[in-house]
Amino acid sequence: MSFKLQRSPPGQLHHSNPDISSDPDRCGSANRKRKQPECDLSDAFRSFSIEMKKTLQDWKADLDGNLSKISCTINKIQTDLDQVVSDTTDIKKDIGILRSEQNSCKNRLSIIENKNKHIESELATIQDTASFVSKQYDDIEQNLQHLKKQLNEKSVSSENTLSLEAKIDSLEQQARQCNIEILNVPEKHGENLLTLLDSFGAAINMNIPPREIVAVHRVPHALSQSSKPKNIIVKFQSRILRDNVLTAARGCKELTSAKLGVSGNAQKVFVNEHLTLKNKQLFREAREAARGHNYKFVWVKNATVLVRETETSPIFAIRCAKDLDKIKPRPVVTNN
Repeated sequence: MSFKLQRSPPGQLHHSNPDISSDPDRCGSANRKRKQPECDLSDAFRSFSIEMKKTLQDWKADLDGNLSKISCTINKIQTDLDQVVSDTTDIKKDIGILRSEQNSCKNRLSIIENKNKHIESELATIQDTASFVSKQYDDIEQNLQHLKKQLNEKSVSSENTLSLEAKIDSLEQQARQCNIEILNVPEKHGENLLTLLDSFGAAINMNIPPREIVAVHRVPHALSQSSKPKNIIVKFQSRILRDNVLTAARGCKELTSAKLGVSGNAQKVFVNEHLTLKNKQLFREAREAARGHNYKFVWVKNATVLVRETETSPIFAIRCAKDLDKIKPRPVVTNN
């Protein structure tokens, strides 16, 4: 800024007018020079303010966007945490179930081990029984061979022959002491005798374990022309079981083929001890003689034919053909 100095007349001192406003030119000039910087600053400040506002708005928008992203991320993390907690709960439940199943499996394994021990014990007993029966059979076979050899010798007398035949028959009967014979069961093609035997046990209300059965098969009749079905022979592990089965079968009043699951017309089924051919013939002849003289009871026990006239009469045995003479008419009682 510059000021113009005017020269005053001599003797007078001239000073600049302190009232700047009284000089229009100077005032205008001064005003113009003062207003220019203020306008520039105002525009600059306004521009700066706008830019700052825009920048702040951009920052705010970015901050809002980041906060929104952070909020979404937090929500996602919270959802994932909830899922993890839910999965953890499910895993705990599964672990509990697995532990329970593991304990159950341990209990089952313990039961199975106990059963296996019991089965092993039973198998050992069965093996001992089988060994004993096998030894008995071998002894019987040796005795039979010895007796047959004696029969083939010419020097053996007729009386000795009968005695040897009786001994052979006795040994054969002894070999059948664990057997039963089931009669009059109709034959079917492809039949399963083990299944039939299971039905037989159910019919007489007795459990017959398969492991107690040594063999089961049908045998042809002595008379090949017989039209009757082949008899079923069952061999058990022990004679005690054989006797129990016979007792149960004889206690069953109406034992028929229908109860054994055999289709067709129901036939009455009979169960007896497995007798030799000689003893069967003796049993048949005893029944015929008893029927002819009105005897009520004829049965077999321990391979011996027993006869009884009435419920109160004494029991006597038929061991040979001569004993059939014991079956005779009752004496007539007369009142004098």
